[in-house]
Amino acid sequence: MLDLSTAPQPICEAVQGQPCVDCGVVTPTQVADHVEPLVIEYYRTGSIDVDNMRSLTAVQPQCPTCSASQGGTLSQFSKQMKGKIQ
Repeated sequence: MLDLSTAPQPICEAVQGQPCVDCGVVTPTQVADHVEPLVIEYYRTGSIDVDNMRSLTAVQPQCPTCSASQGGTLSQFSKQMKGKIQ
């Protein structure tokens, strides 16, 4: 998931006006959500493909509400994975 304050401008613009992939809502400021969340990619492969991460095909529109919910879920996932690895 990309924060609009740090995402490259073309990525931010690409998701604006598009319906959220989770709930279908269109908000004034959609979030660029990675198709495969970066934390999942990291634990699956051991790294993050930085070139792909910045690709327009790697993101999809998400509303701020669904983005926040996903962020909480992925935070829990990351904590669980850290516990298994350590």
